[in-house]
Parts: sequence; C-alpha cells; structure tokens
Amino acid sequence: MRRIFGLKGLLLVIFFFNCTFTYAGFDTKTASPPVQDEDRPPRSERSQPRPPRPKYRNDELLIKFKAGVPERNSKNVHGRRGGSLVREFSRLRLHHVKLKKGVSVEEALKEYRAEPEVEYAEPNFIYAPLQQPDDVMFNELWALRNTGQTGGTAGADIKATAAWDLATGSSEVVVAIIDTGIDASHPDLAASVWTGGGLDSFNQDPDPFDDHGHGTHVAGTIGARGNNGLGVAGVNWNVKLTACKFIGADGYGDTAAAVQCLEHIKGLKDAGANIVATNNSWGGVDFSQALYDAVDAQRDILFIAAAGNNGSDNDSILFYPAALDLPNVISVAATDHNDDKASFSNYGSRSVHVGAPGQDILSTLPAVNIWSLTGGYGKLSGTSMAAPHVTGLAALLKAQQPSRDWRTIRNLILAGADPVPSLAEKTLTGRRINALGALSCTDKPLLVPTQYPAEFPLSSGTYTLSAMSINCGNPSGPVTVTTSEGDTVTLQDDGVFPDLAAGDGIFSASWTVPFYIIPKPVQYLKFSSPAGVAYVPSLSITGYLPEGNLNHGYRQYLQSAGGVAPYTWTVQGTLPDGLTLNGATGELSGFPRRSGTFTFVVTATDAIGHGGSKPYSVQVSDGLVIEDRFMSYRAGTNSVPRGIAVDGAGNTYLTGALQNGAQDGLDHYLTVKYSPAGSLLWSRTYDSGINEWSQGVAVDGSGNLYVTGGEPDPTWLPSSITHLACTTVKYDAQGNELWSRSFDDGKIDSAREVAVDAVGNVYVAGYTTYEYPWRHDTLLIKYDAAGNVLWSRSYDAAEVDRVFSVALDAAGNVYMTGDKGVRGADGYYSYQYQTLKYSPAGDLLWVRNYDDYTAYAVAVGADGSVYVAGDYFAVVKYNADGAVLWNKVVPVGGVNGQELHITSLAVGKKGQLYAAGRFFDGSATIYALAKLDANGNILWTKPIPGATKPYVTIALALDSNDALYVTRPYDGGMVTSVYLEPLVVEPLAVAVKGKPYSQAMTFKGGAAPYTVSLAAGALPPGLAIDPATQVVSGTPTASGTFTFTLQLSDAAGAQNLADSVLRVYEPLEIAFTDKGTGRVDFSTGASCSGPCSLSFEPGTVVTMSATAGLDSLFTGWSGACSGTGNCTVTMDGTREVGAGFKRLTSTLTVSRPWSGSGSVQATPGLACTGNCAQVYDFGTEVTLSATPAAGSVFAGWGGA
Repeated sequence: MRRIFGLKGLLLVIFFFNCTFTYAGFDTKTASPPVQDEDRPPRSERSQPRPPRPKYRNDELLIKFKAGVPERNSKNVHGRRGGSLVREFSRLRLHHVKLKKGVSVEEALKEYRAEPEVEYAEPNFIYAPLQQPDDVMFNELWALRNTGQTGGTAGADIKATAAWDLATGSSEVVVAIIDTGIDASHPDLAASVWTGGGLDSFNQDPDPFDDHGHGTHVAGTIGARGNNGLGVAGVNWNVKLTACKFIGADGYGDTAAAVQCLEHIKGLKDAGANIVATNNSWGGVDFSQALYDAVDAQRDILFIAAAGNNGSDNDSILFYPAALDLPNVISVAATDHNDDKASFSNYGSRSVHVGAPGQDILSTLPAVNIWSLTGGYGKLSGTSMAAPHVTGLAALLKAQQPSRDWRTIRNLILAGADPVPSLAEKTLTGRRINALGALSCTDKPLLVPTQYPAEFPLSSGTYTLSAMSINCGNPSGPVTVTTSEGDTVTLQDDGVFPDLAAGDGIFSASWTVPFYIIPKPVQYLKFSSPAGVAYVPSLSITGYLPEGNLNHGYRQYLQSAGGVAPYTWTVQGTLPDGLTLNGATGELSGFPRRSGTFTFVVTATDAIGHGGSKPYSVQVSDGLVIEDRFMSYRAGTNSVPRGIAVDGAGNTYLTGALQNGAQDGLDHYLTVKYSPAGSLLWSRTYDSGINEWSQGVAVDGSGNLYVTGGEPDPTWLPSSITHLACTTVKYDAQGNELWSRSFDDGKIDSAREVAVDAVGNVYVAGYTTYEYPWRHDTLLIKYDAAGNVLWSRSYDAAEVDRVFSVALDAAGNVYMTGDKGVRGADGYYSYQYQTLKYSPAGDLLWVRNYDDYTAYAVAVGADGSVYVAGDYFAVVKYNADGAVLWNKVVPVGGVNGQELHITSLAVGKKGQLYAAGRFFDGSATIYALAKLDANGNILWTKPIPGATKPYVTIALALDSNDALYVTRPYDGGMVTSVYLEPLVVEPLAVAVKGKPYSQAMTFKGGAAPYTVSLAAGALPPGLAIDPATQVVSGTPTASGTFTFTLQLSDAAGAQNLADSVLRVYEPLEIAFTDKGTGRVDFSTGASCSGPCSLSFEPGTVVTMSATAGLDSLFTGWSGACSGTGNCTVTMDGTREVGAGFKRLTSTLTVSRPWSGSGSVQATPGLACTGNCAQVYDFGTEVTLSATPAAGSVFAGWGGA
C-alpha cells in the first residue's frame, strides 16, 4: 500500500489544567438538554469550534540547494516546479517557496527532491507554544524559593534567592526569546526589553508585539525586573530581552518563520550583541533539516528548548526542536512544587537534559491575552514555563563571569543541578536545575553516557559512543569505554567527527564490535573518567507496583532492566506494614496490616556491582474495591492502550498504538494477549503504511480476535488528504492473522470500536470525515466471519455526526453513541450526545440526543437497558425503546467539581454499571473507576494510578465473575489492573457458653465456591470450622472474645486474610418460683414475664428489678441474689436467678345462722352442710348455690 507522507500529528494543543481533557481532535460542544440533571455543573450554552489543525503549510516548502549551485539554476528549478520564492536564507542556502495553486505539498516534494541541484526539500512545518494555563494571580514564586507556600515541598526550587547573593544579572547580557513576541510596555519588563533587536517574522515587520501572551510570560520568568517594587521577579533582575515573534495570535508558527528568527539572531550576535541563549518554548514531532541547519549555524548561542507536554518519552517519539542532536541544545523537562516530574512533561534519558519548575508558574502577561487573564500577571504550566528558568540561569551565569562561553555555561547548568528521584532515568542528568549550585559550583563531577547502542547484547556492528564528562564548567577527561569482554575504546573531545564540538565536555568515538573466533556477545559497556563510572545499559528498576488492600494477600516481583544477573535487592524507607522484600528474588509479599501511603526506594545491585534505584509509593486502603493483580507491557517505543476485552477463559486482550513503531514517523496497530494468570502470550503489530491506531477490540466464542482502527484524528490531516481507509484485522487465538479488511468509501474513514455477535458477524463503528474544513458522518460496517462486507450504514443529521462506541444486545441489535454538532449562524457549534439503534439487518430503529457534549461509551445490560456516558460526566440510561429512564453525574469521592469524565462502560451480571474515566482534582488529572446500581445510585468511586494523558482513553472490561480489567498508560507503556470487590466474611453471630452453636459463614466479594481455614489465633473452646461447608459449630465451653484470622480464597484464586471475632457470652438463667405472676426488668432494657435465658458479655454488670402482677406478691430473689430489692450480678460466669411471685388469697366463710338444714355448693370449691371456709386465690370468681334439706326452706343470702 502507498505510504502517506506526514500523517503524524505535529502541533501540541494548548492544554488547560482547569479543563477536562478530551481526545485530541474532539471539539468542545454544548446543546440544549432533553433531560436536565439538577446536579450537573453549570456551563456556557455555546462554545467556539476548534479550528482545523494542519501540520504544515499546505502551499509552501523549504528547499535547500547544494553548495555551488548558481542562482540562475535555483531559479530554473523553481520555474520548472512552479514555485515562487518568498524569502531566501543565504547563509543556509535555504529557500522559502510558495507553491503554484493546485499543486499539493506531496506532489511538490516529490518533484523538488528529484532535482539534482536540491540537497533537501521539506514541508514548512507548523509549531505551537507549549503551555498550560491555570488559576490567576497567585503571589507565590515557589520555583525561585519554595517554603511550602503552595502546598508543595519546601526546598523543591532552583535556590534563586541564595544565588542572587552571587549575581542578579546584567543589562549587558542579551537573551533572545523566539515565541509569540513580548509586551514591551509591561511595567515589569519595559526596562529590560531591547526593542532595537526585535523582529516579527510572522507578520514581517520589526515590532514583535505579543498578541497571544505566551512570549510575555516566558520573558517574565527570564527577566522580570527585580527589586523594583512591582509584580514578580525573574531569574535575572537585570538582563536585556529581545524578541523574535514567529507564532501568531492563533498559536501557530512555521519552520520558515522560525529559521528567519534564528538567522536574525545570528546576525545580531555577529554584529556584536552579547546574546547568550535563545529560549524556545514551542515544538512538534517532525524533524526539519532546515531548522537543524539554522541551529547548527549558531553554535556560540545556547538553544534552550521545552521538551514538550505530551507526557511521552522523547527517546522514542522525538520532539523537535528539543531533540535536535547538537551540542548547544539544552532540552528541559518540567517539575512541580514537590520536585516530581510534572505529569504532562515529556522526558527522555538520552534526549532531555535536565528539569526545571514548570507547573503553576506565575509571570507577566500582556493586558490582552488568549486566556483573558487580567492584572498583567498570571499562572501557567508547561515545559514552556520550565525552559525560561534554564535560559534565565544561563544569562545569570554569563553576568557573573562574562568570559564564560556557551560550553562552560551549559556544563555549569547541568553539573550544578540537584539530583531528584523523579527525574532519575527520565532525563540525561536525572537533575533539576539549581542556580546557587551552578553559580558556586566546586568539584561537582558528572559522567553521563549520551550515545550508545540501543539494545544489548551486541555481536556485530559499528556504533557511535559518546559521554558527557564534566566537572562544573570544564571537561573531565580522558574517557574510556571498557566492554564486558575487556576491550577498551578511548573517546575524544576534539571536534573531529563523530565528536561535534571540541572542548565542550562531550567525548565521542566510533566503535566496531570486535570479531571473536568464539562468539562472545558484548553484554555491557563501562564508561570511566575522572568524573566517575557509568554502565550501559543502565541498571534500572522497571515495572509497576499495585496498591495493597488491608489484609488482602500481596505478592509482586520487582523487575530490572540492564545489568548482569544475579541481582540483590534492598529497600530504604517504609514498606507497608506486613510486607517484606526478598533480597534475593525481589519478591515483595505479605498481608498489609495498616492502611496509608508508604514511600520507599528500592535498589537493585547486579553481579558486577552496578546499581540502580527507583522510588515507589504504594497505597494501602481498606476500600470497597481492591487492585488484585496487574499486567504490564512496554515495547521499544511508547505503546498506547485504547481497548480491552476478556474472553470466557479469562484471557485478556489489549489493543492500541505502537507510536513511531518502525521508526518511520508513523504509528501502527498494537495487539497484546495475556493468559488468565497474566503471562504475556503474544503481541502483534499491523502496519498498512499509514499513521493509524487500533481503537477497539472484540473476541468471539472461539477465541478469535478482532481489532479495528484508523487515522487517530482526521482533523490533523492536510486538506490534500481526502480519503483514507479504516482497517479491521482478525487473528486466531494464537495470534495468526486470518484476514484484514480495509473499508474505503472515498472519504477519510475512522473506525472507533468493534463488536462481534454470537455467530461471528463483526460490527465496526466510527465516522467518516470529508469536505475540508471537515464534516463528519457516522459509519457502521457489518462483516461476516470471513470478512465479507454484508452492509454499511451512515447517518448524516448535522455538520458533525460521529460515533466512538458500539455495543450489541442479546438479539443482535446494534447501539452506537457519539455526538451531533450543529453550527449556528454565529459560527459556534452546539453539541449533544447522539445514540443510534440499528437492527441486525441494518435498519435504523431510533436516534436519541442528550445535552452533554460528546458520548464516548455505550453498554447494554441483559435486560436490554442502554447506558451512555461521556463528556461533562453524565451517565444516561435508556430502555430498549430509547426512553430516558434516568441520568446521573458521578463525582469522585462525592466531591462536587470532581465529576468523572467517562470513556468506558460495562454492565455486570446483576445489572450493576461499571465506569472508567478521569477527573480533575484541582491540580492534576487522575484516572478513576465507579460502580452504580441499575437505578443510578453510586455504590463507590475509586481513583487509580496511571500516566494520565488528554488523548489516551482508559478502558475497562468485565470477566465472567465481574472482575474489572482496566487498562491505561503507564511509564511509556500499558498497565492493566484487575480490580475486585474484596473477599470478606460477614461477622459471626454471638455464641453462648454451654449452648449448642451452628453458624454458616457468609461471604462478600469473590466468586463461589470458597475455601476457608484458620490462619492464626483460635476459635472458642468447643467450636470448630468445617472447611467443606464453612460452618462453625459445637458447644462453647468458655466465654470471652476470641479473635482469629481466617485464610479465605475463592474460585478465581483471590486470597485474603480476614480478621474475625467470635464472642461467647455468659448465660443468665431466670426462673420464676411460686405460682404468682410478675415481670423481671433488666438494666440492659430487656424484660421477662416468665422463665427466660439471656446472655451477656463476660464482666457485664446486670441489674434486675421485679414487679409483681396485680394478683401476686413478689416474695424475693433466690439463687445468685437474695432479698426483695434490686438484684445485681456480674457476668463472670454462668448465673442463675430465681424470682418468687406468690399469688394473693381470700377466705370465703359460709355460716348458717338459723336452725334449718341444707347444703351450700361452692363452684369452684366444696359442698358445705354446716359452717365452712374455703381459701381462694385473689380474684377467683366463686358461685354459691343453696339446697334446703327436707323440711327446711332456703331463706336467702346475707353478708357479701
């Protein structure tokens, strides 16, 4: 397939720390809501669309002619190729050319490169500044002197105040700022700006006025006037600042304008201006030979450049101009107020020299700036803010000692810097600048290998070996390299190729691996000089340590790269309580016993005594979800995750991009498979010859895998690119490619996700892009299992109709979600979630819109419920007919303002919804997970670690047990964690001494069946656990509180140590004596109206009172108590108490006062024929009947 030139994105978007990040290329959107959630944070009703972002001027080229080509010949070349000369840089033999209308850049490049007089031809690349705005007007300049005033770490600064005791700058020293210009009228800058040296190459005039704001902010950090009672102070109180503006108010500039700036500054230097350095806080990912030549032509000026804000490894993805391999270039990473590498900052152990403060930096701003910050000052973040700290230090060193040249100044900056753990293995020096250390440098040796083979062992080949060996400002030689086989190479600092500059402290040589009769691969190289010893490959500790959970089993192996096995492992700092490090194996294991954050440094030492260290911070929590295990993957270059799937057997599949995978400037599909145990089974890349990312992955019931993707952001493409295919690849379970299919409908087709149904039909969803400046339509393609297209569908309701996610229900209906964007008459867009439902035959069943910008995730439950989520945090639930059931905002930790921006959804077996995304906590963007029930109630949220990037999606999938598999970027690669709701046992019921007990354990979390055993402690005497049934049974013979530890495990192999308690109470037996009625009341609130049995914790003091019934009399206590008052017992054993209640009685007396005879019958009672008496219980009803004897008459009753 034809390779397409220049599809790799160049521009760095200006990131906003106080905004939610979205994937690069997605517009900001708003619209009117069909359903309004009252909890939704307010936002503006309209938003301005982001303009298309071309990577180079689409009608211009830069042409360099070979030495000796006459002017007429170059004109003839332009005449043949239809180019017209815009400007010429004669010193560089470089022409800036405008192309004839209708001629594309790609066509013109091919034609010019075919001309024999042309040395090279390249596009006129576009660059952007590298800053991130944040809150306004913070008065703490923590970067210069950090006392902890911003919540950071005291001392994490460049020691400027101490350095000012040695030098505060000089107006004789000039710094050139190549940027958006300078506001020369700013009161904190006016006295320092050299207006006579300025140039505007963007507008081609002599006034570099800053109509953007970036250049003025940079200028304030370098040289805002100090000790003048105004605003802020720069690193230099006194310095001359000159500006060359090559970036316009829109934030874009191009190579030709940058080269013109460099040539202008070189001219000023040659004319006598004391220019020590240029500051270059801008860049992109495409190499420009013209820019290289321009920087190389001014070796006597330091070129200080921002490393970039992608959070990526510049060793793998070169970022220019910071990555220009020239001795006068210093590439600068950004650090924060804790001396941590800023999360956004690029890094590179061979391509980035040093770090400097770059987050939340307060500096000068023009009155009108793109952030609408007022008051003349504002706080920005970015490597753009880090570079001017270094540039300012260069000027300060020149002011302190005017005779210092660029070599000495560069070396002092690097040697005088402070080692900080966050930059170890992340920059060449592993250091953050220290102004005092540079200005007062004494005996600070530094030896750092700078060029060496990328991979070991070595069997053959010729390589350039280089090392920086300095002591403060001076070279420190000689430098020798000894191979693992004992051969030696001497490096030279003589300016003879491959050494680039004599006397600069960088020593170089060309080396060919010796031929050995018996093959002996070179395992390592040892660099030695008076400045020290260093090995390559360097011994580094790699890998990710997951969080721990209280009492949950933890077992991880630390990993090393480089060095010679075997290794020994040591730790400094505080490991989590309950964990130990095995010094021989690097195993970190145990059961965490205390929650908290534990920080420590691990050191590995190899067999030849070479060591490497890495700081770790492990969180131990006692939460509702735990990180059980993880899988990590890192290729030779950055690998970016985009999708994840888990099959029924528990195999895990990841897909994404291998950035610059073939060193061709392009990205390619990357697919990785892990076993259920987390072992890497295989990885595959797919290269169709264009820049493309795999965006989605799905697996069928046979273990076949489907990945799909395409151009990651079509809006980056030049207008000359009008169609690109999206490609879907099918692999078998072993990773063999079964087929690949490219879909091309004449537009730019971008696939975003893939789903597969029960019979192997494949559904690919995404969108098409056409009609520059771009329109979008949805795209849905159905393939059969053999890769034949069954049908495709598109939907066009507005200027923007895009799809980012797809899901299927049990019936094979297709649900897609994304956004709809409508341009208003004022040019502004309104955006909505847009969800579409198709039948398996491709019939559109319904479309639903919801006001919440862009949706990135859709999932379908077993009951047909449809969940959609994305920008501005809302989750929306529809029924199968598209009716809205509810919507929900998900604030992480319940904190308003920390709402989760959701990029991935999954529905569990019980209808619970799992979400993954990112949120902004006020200072950084953090990944997080959430769980909701089917009614939208938030069950938990959980922040998780990872290298958050605005253009990288965190993705999740569920396995058959509803374990969460979550993938996100980490340390230039991908880390996938498995999260579980922890396996715990519910509390056991109380037992009573001497009473039979049987209690089945109840488990939460994990997957049945469970196993349990006693790990520590003891059950109460008389009780035991049945491992098969998990029933605790028996008759306890002792009371008390019995603590013990249970070893729990489930069907998935999850293990946990659960501390459990079983309390055995003492019985209190209450007997009622006599035959009366009454009630016994207890001080605990209980009561008995008859014999009863209660139980209490041993030692409990129980007081009882007795209340007789109306027909009874309390006669007193017996057993453990006596008397008739309250009864008090201490439950230090079994207690028996009797309560006597005696019924009250009355006597019925029958008398016969006359002489007659007869009988009286009492019922109940006896018959009386004379006088008699009968005792009855109080309240008994007695009926009397009189029967006269013969000869007598009953005369009646008397008395009662």
